[in-house]
Amino acid sequence: MPATNDNNSFYANIPIFTSFGNVVEQASYVRLPDDWTIGVSDIVQSTQAIRESRYRAVNMAGAAVIAAAKNALDGRDFPYVFGGDGATFAVPPRDLLPPPYLRESAGGVLRPGREM
Repeated sequence: MPATNDNNSFYANIPIFTSFGNVVEQASYVRLPDDWTIGVSDIVQSTQAIRESRYRAVNMAGAAVIAAAKNALDGRDFPYVFGGDGATFAVPPRDLLPPPYLRESAGGVLRPGREM
């Protein structure tokens, strides 16, 4: 999808699933505008932590990524997926924060990934 002039309304206007069965239908999905950025987090050594029965700490760290992004965006809504040991989210250009800000707001535990 091309970049949009009104990124603020893009997320607000995505159709809402009315039935869980819609999750498998291609028509239920909308492509992000080209100028949005996707952020991905992965909790370091989560597999080992889960083996050591520290699954709650892993889940809290994954959820903290979403909470940190929400706080950084002053509570604005944005699409995200919680994966247990990390999270994926998308933001429009106006909400893109530089990696140092993200590292500082997460207490230095985040490492920026590489652009693909």
